[in-house]
Amino acid sequence: IVIMDSTKDVAAVESFARYSLRFGIGCILVYVLILYALCNLIIQPFVHNLENQKRFITNAGHELKTPIAIISANTEVLEMTQGKNEWTANILAQVRRVTRLINDLITMAKLGEAKKEDIQKTEMDLVPWFKETVEQFRPLVKDGEKTLSLEAPETLVASTDKTILTELLNILMDNAIKYCDPQGVIKATLVPEGKKGFSLSVSNHYARGEGEDYTHYFERFYRGDKSHDSTIPGYGIGLSIAREMADLLDGQITVSYKDKVICFSLHFNRI
Repeated sequence: IVIMDSTKDVAAVESFARYSLRFGIGCILVYVLILYALCNLIIQPFVHNLENQKRFITNAGHELKTPIAIISANTEVLEMTQGKNEWTANILAQVRRVTRLINDLITMAKLGEAKKEDIQKTEMDLVPWFKETVEQFRPLVKDGEKTLSLEAPETLVASTDKTILTELLNILMDNAIKYCDPQGVIKATLVPEGKKGFSLSVSNHYARGEGEDYTHYFERFYRGDKSHDSTIPGYGIGLSIAREMADLLDGQITVSYKDKVICFSLHFNRI
């Protein structure tokens, strides 16, 4: 029987293991800190450029409003003094298009700076608000020889931001009026969803939508109308703004197409 005293050897191995573990953890921490600092250094120019772009859009938008307003006023004066003609009508139409674009760009810039924690939600009955907002579009629908219908329960109480939700509904209604087929039907629906949620949807007849790729509909400056028909106003920004607004309200916006009818739906949780 041979007995060997390996206490020192075992202690040396354990000490080596401990120091190796500590050294390894230290190296990992140093690596993470260096990587974090380098990432911040690399990303900083992109963040700075993005902030500059937002400021540029906001500042340029406000600066462009003045000359556009002057062009519009001068054109209206020409119509009053010399009468209306196709040239002045075209100028005013283009002024309105550019004005909408500027307003949409400014809205996008402001949404990029907004935070969910800054949203002030209040409890309200959505039904009276929903009916009032939708009915405001009825004259535009009649002018286009289309039909408007709405569906809502007797009452539906939810906590939300009324201003943002109104802008969302306005975007969807405006989009439906622009793209609805002649003599088509535009339908706005507000219904409870599950135990704690509700959904708001706007649908319209859209025969040209067969076979379109709807996965890009919420991208900025994307238009499903490949011909870019100038008779249909817009620059493909509205639905992008709607998605960002829905995100601010912790909601989700979706699009579906069936039987020549396109439907945009907003889904929210009631709190």
